[in-house]
Amino acid sequence: MKKKFIKIVCGDYIQLNLNGNELDYSLFKPIFIILLSSIAWCIGLYINDVNQTDVFFMIISLTILGWGFWAVSIWYISNRFLQIYMNYRSILRLLAFSYLPGILMVLISFKIVNSNIIWLISRIWILVIAVCIFKNFANISLRKSFLLVFFGWVSSQIIFGKFY
Repeated sequence: MKKKFIKIVCGDYIQLNLNGNELDYSLFKPIFIILLSSIAWCIGLYINDVNQTDVFFMIISLTILGWGFWAVSIWYISNRFLQIYMNYRSILRLLAFSYLPGILMVLISFKIVNSNIIWLISRIWILVIAVCIFKNFANISLRKSFLLVFFGWVSSQIIFGKFY
């Protein structure tokens, strides 16, 4: 398990495509990662004395919607403009791995660093990991991978705001 995680973090994302056992197209693990990231954010807010349960449900639902919207934008741009044909479910699965730094949102509860700085660091880290994932998975240049991922990331940040 530890070696798999290190391979994923260090950039061996193509293994997710080559090994038939890993790419089973189930969305249980990706949704679990997304929920873990958004629950970490909710825990950080709860420790900061945000009492409203509506905020928690809103953050969880908007995180899942933002993930889906980002995947749709990557799928559309890759198939329509860049002529890179990728499966939508595989895009969802790959993007879920990039959400692992969202667990840093638990650190919002500590008053050492401003919560906006932690939010910005985690979102930029998610973007960098997503660029690396799609560069290795689709065998494209870093520039194409950045353009592919960046447009959806920016539009998701604009549409869903800080709750994404």
